[in-house]
Amino acid sequence: MAKKSEHDEAVEAFVKRMLEYSLRLVRPGTEGLPIEQGSGFFALHNHRIVLITAGHVVAEGEWFIESNVILEREKEVLSVGLQDPKSIDSIGRNDLGWVELDFNQLKGRLHSEEKLKGREFSIPVYEGPLNQRPTTTMVYGFAKWNAAEYHPFLRALLRDPAYELYMHYDGIDTRNGCYRFALNRPHMGHEYYRGCSGAPVAGADGVIVSLVGGAPEESTENIIWGVPLADHIHLIGSESTGKSGREPGTVTTRSHPPP
Repeated sequence: MAKKSEHDEAVEAFVKRMLEYSLRLVRPGTEGLPIEQGSGFFALHNHRIVLITAGHVVAEGEWFIESNVILEREKEVLSVGLQDPKSIDSIGRNDLGWVELDFNQLKGRLHSEEKLKGREFSIPVYEGPLNQRPTTTMVYGFAKWNAAEYHPFLRALLRDPAYELYMHYDGIDTRNGCYRFALNRPHMGHEYYRGCSGAPVAGADGVIVSLVGGAPEESTENIIWGVPLADHIHLIGSESTGKSGREPGTVTTRSHPPP
């Protein structure tokens, strides 16, 4: 087997680090399968842990965090309901949403879940700064988990990531106030980026400076729009009445039978 180059190892390490933080969020339909999807991440803010995402992701409907743990003979995924999400807006520079939940209760529920007994899992939390702005001298990227798909040959559910690396900060978009991150390759099409909204955007140094915002379906610009976290981070938790946050919602599983 050929030895990986330093470049390939650096790319793999960055994608792995971003996937550790990136959460897959889903809104199930009447059949139980996701009809909408997004991303987010847990972050330590003002001595509390909050889930941060894009405002338009959680603006409507009931949302769940979908675990990366595959269960029950490799045919089920586990989800945790989100209670009382908040958002500033669902468009442009104000496209920021968050959920204040009791993180200790969340961990307790997962550890007590019968189907997770004997399985190792973690809930990574970003503990770096959230008030940094992008610079033109740093390269940026993001990664998010796609839906689990059943692979007949392996007889198992597997997840593949979608990601962008080596993006460069190109200033603030005068139309919507968002950060402009110029892609290092041609735009992959909206289907490829579906579910990326809310994914954390970080520099090569690992500092999160933004999250992926929404883009008009007709846009073919070779950029990713980013929500300016530094402008709004002070609003998260500003209306909190307690220290612990909301109790997490129901823990459920969803089957993906083989086709």
